[in-house]
Amino acid sequence: LSIKNNNNTSHIHCDRHHTGSACEWPVCVHGYVDPLRRVCSCTNHFAPPFCEFCLPGFWGEACDRKILLALGDPRLPAFFAHVIVYSIVVIFMLVTYYTWNW
Repeated sequence: LSIKNNNNTSHIHCDRHHTGSACEWPVCVHGYVDPLRRVCSCTNHFAPPFCEFCLPGFWGEACDRKILLALGDPRLPAFFAHVIVYSIVVIFMLVTYYTWNW
């Protein structure tokens, strides 16, 4: 808020996030002002306080694109290790058997 006096008249200049005669109203970039609380109600997935940026997890010009989360734990299930070990043992036994019986 800055007040400038020119020729005995005062002009109030609000910051870019506020407007009104006393800078009491927020400027909602992607939303609307709740008149009772004088705060922004953001549309789509824009974040308060001034609906300028996307909420966490969203992106894009309209904040309508969801960020893909990791596909989960990249490790194999515990039982899978047993399957691999048993498969290696069986292959080893078969190779040994056929090698000795040729």
